[in-house]
Amino acid sequence: MDSSCITDVADSQIGVREIGENGGWRVGQYQKSTGNKQGDSWCSSFVHWCYLQCGKTIPTNGGAYSNLNYKHLVYFNNKFKESPIPGDIFTIYSISQKRIHHTGFYRDKYNDKMYYTVEGNTNTNGSSNGIGVFKRIRSYNTTYSISRFD
Repeated sequence: MDSSCITDVADSQIGVREIGENGGWRVGQYQKSTGNKQGDSWCSSFVHWCYLQCGKTIPTNGGAYSNLNYKHLVYFNNKFKESPIPGDIFTIYSISQKRIHHTGFYRDKYNDKMYYTVEGNTNTNGSSNGIGVFKRIRSYNTTYSISRFD
């Protein structure tokens, strides 16, 4: 997969902010790409929308869980199966919610324990129900999976 289009599109959205809670024109465009409506969480819709802008379809929906591709795992169970590349998709599991509750794009390695992301519906503290699209730093230890859609 040529990930440069995906990363360019995702990077171009950094700074998009919600209007109200999980709303606004651009957020609505993300949500429509997965059949969600304003007010719904939109991290997965952001990922899906970015792929669509590059003419690619991935079998994801509005649920963060749908961004885990078991057919091409890059990182799972705290182990690397291969090196992540920009445009791979990470997921975060919530122990309290007992489910994958957040997703976004792996962007680049920060160091051996951390990596840069671009993600929607987050904030500077890493919320899974935030206020916009941000570039962040996440820990591999808190990451459930990183996978790739070829």
